[in-house]
Amino acid sequence: MNTSLRLRPVLEELEKRDCPALTLSVVSGTLLIQGTPTGPLAITEPAPGKIQVTDNSRNLGTFSVNENLIVNLASYPSTVGINLNGNRFGGNILMNLGLGGPPGGDTVSIAGGSLGGSLTILNGSGAENLFLGATTGGVSSPLSVGGPVSVTGRASGGTTTGGKTLDLFSGSTLAGNLSTALIDSLTLNGNVAGNLSVTDPGSYHALDVVVNGTVGKNANVTDSNLDDEFILASPSGQIGGNLSVNLGTSTGPTGDVIDLQTGTIVNGITTLTSAGGPVGGLFTVDGTINGNLTVNMGISGPAPLQDNFFTFAGTVFGNMQVTAGNGDNDLTNFTGTVFGNLSISMGNGNDSITVTNSPFGTFSLNAGNGSDSITLGTPAAASGNWTINFNFGTGSNTLTLGDGTSASTGNLFGYLNSQANPLANTFNQGGWSNYLYYSHF
Repeated sequence: MNTSLRLRPVLEELEKRDCPALTLSVVSGTLLIQGTPTGPLAITEPAPGKIQVTDNSRNLGTFSVNENLIVNLASYPSTVGINLNGNRFGGNILMNLGLGGPPGGDTVSIAGGSLGGSLTILNGSGAENLFLGATTGGVSSPLSVGGPVSVTGRASGGTTTGGKTLDLFSGSTLAGNLSTALIDSLTLNGNVAGNLSVTDPGSYHALDVVVNGTVGKNANVTDSNLDDEFILASPSGQIGGNLSVNLGTSTGPTGDVIDLQTGTIVNGITTLTSAGGPVGGLFTVDGTINGNLTVNMGISGPAPLQDNFFTFAGTVFGNMQVTAGNGDNDLTNFTGTVFGNLSISMGNGNDSITVTNSPFGTFSLNAGNGSDSITLGTPAAASGNWTINFNFGTGSNTLTLGDGTSASTGNLFGYLNSQANPLANTFNQGGWSNYLYYSHF
């Protein structure tokens, strides 16, 4: 009889190979956090130089850190928060958000104390909400940063919804420069003592910048396309140096918007630029410019589409220059004060311009071709002395002084010229005195 050996199956336990979601290590006083958290990631400083890390409510330990904090994430499923708990962290903080969080975005915050070094935030999904000076729940907890702050996002995947936001909350202060790239919405309610640099080229989202705090030095804002918006907001918006805003080409349906609101101040040279687009744009200067002001409005769409609209009720202590390309432009709400020279240059189109107050220097106008309507002074009132250098193109043009009646008075000096047949033009002089050196209108 043949017998065979039968083997009984046995289940043996293998060597444990648990892979933690995060790895933490301290090297030369620097804490490095790497990987992907399993839930909300909370990094706190319970005491100066002590960093506690919690992942999804699981305590991963408390570490002595006397140099830097590096958070290098592959991705994250929920919020990521750093709270200094009123303490000072003397080193630098680097956060690499990897591929980012859930599709709808989530909050990444740094709050509640003082950072002695620099702050750098990189990558993400392109849909994060970044809070400086507030908890992940949006509760204000002021932050001060002694070094420069740099935030570089990621162009999100071909959709115009969502976008990456950065908020500097009220009471928070950045002692150095703030630079952002691929951040679609920036709100500054806190203060930046250094320079502000904002660029958003190649994003699928319009750029929206609101400054309701103070930028101590220069501010430079640049984008390349879509309907963008820059607001220097009442009551606290202030730029200590020069301001340059270039929003590139707009696409519709609203056009670019640049708004320097009442009570705001720019202490240096101000340059506001849009390349225009099919629906024009909206430009408002109601604040105070202590240097020169240049406004470049670009092209605007033909009627019945929206024109370029420019409203000026502020004060410019230097020279002011306004330029627009072809299209119909509306400058009929021009009631501010210019202490230097005023220069307005329009492209071809039917432009409407009403300037209520005489500039302290010379008012130069190049109106371009088209049927343009220009009004100077205050209706039915004395409007003072005006020194002009006006050049009109071809078309049926109208120049009105005051409201064109005898109740409107003023003195007109300078030069008035038109390429059109004078019979095609209308000059409503009213009660003004004409001291023009040369007139062909």
